[in-house]
Amino acid sequence: MNAADTLALLPLILIAAAAVIVMLGIAYKRSHALAAALTLVGLAAAFISVDAAVPLAPRQVTSLLFVDRYALFYIGLIIFSAAAWPLIIILVVTSVAGLFYYLRVVVALYSAQPEHVAGQVVSTRQEADGSGVFMLAVLAILLIWFGVYPTPLLHLIRITMASFN
Repeated sequence: MNAADTLALLPLILIAAAAVIVMLGIAYKRSHALAAALTLVGLAAAFISVDAAVPLAPRQVTSLLFVDRYALFYIGLIIFSAAAWPLIIILVVTSVAGLFYYLRVVVALYSAQPEHVAGQVVSTRQEADGSGVFMLAVLAILLIWFGVYPTPLLHLIRITMASFN
C-alpha cells in the first residue's frame, strides 16, 4: 500500500479515527456537546477528504477493495446525511467570516501608509484612552475565564433555553 492508496482510503480512515476520538472523548468527559462537536469535526474532515480522493478514483487498493467515483459519491452522501448538514454549513460560513475579519486586521497592519507632513513622517498611531484599555482588559479576562471555566456560561445558556420551552 502506497501513499496514493492511503489517500484514496482517507475518507474511511478519517471516519474510523473520528469514531475512536469520539469514544475517547466520551470516556474522558461525558458531554453531549463534546461528543457532537468531535463527531461533526471528524465528519467534516472526512467530507472534505472525499474531494482529495476523487482524482485518484478508480483505484484498486487491495484485491478486495476497489475505490471508484461511485464509492466516493456514496461515502460523501453517507457523511453528508450522517452529519447535521446545517451545522456543517454554519461551520463553513462562520469559519470563512472569521477568516475574513482576521485577514482584514492583517491587511490593515501591513498596508497602512504613514502620512508625510513637510518632509516629516507623522505617525497614524493613536494612544488608547483609559476606558478603551479598561474595556480591552475586561474582555480579555472574560475571554480567558470562559475559555478555561465555561460552566457558568453553559449553565446560564441552559437556564435561558429552558425558559423558551
